Amino acid sequence: MGKQVIIPRNGRLVAKTMYDETVVVAVNDAGPYDVLLPNAETYEDEELLVELNGQLLRRTIDYLFLGSIPRTQIQVLQSVTIGDTIRIRKIS
Repeated sequence: MGKQVIIPRNGRLVAKTMYDETVVVAVNDAGPYDVLLPNAETYEDEELLVELNGQLLRRTIDYLFLGSIPRTQIQVLQSVTIGDTIRIRKIS
């Protein structure tokens, strides 16, 4: 779930809510693989960092946004196997 973090912003420190969740893949899938953000989280544009097994994914090459704003899903374009981890982070 979200937690408060302090980040520098224009020479001052600002408290922001950081979303940082991990999804464990439960099926083998040759891709694409749709991921619903845990805890009913939403996102708009350009605010996500997505990793697959610790590797940072690139938007439009490795994953896509799904739906319209406020979005609740992404689509991983790589194959996944049981036990893989997809980490999704954002600062709102």
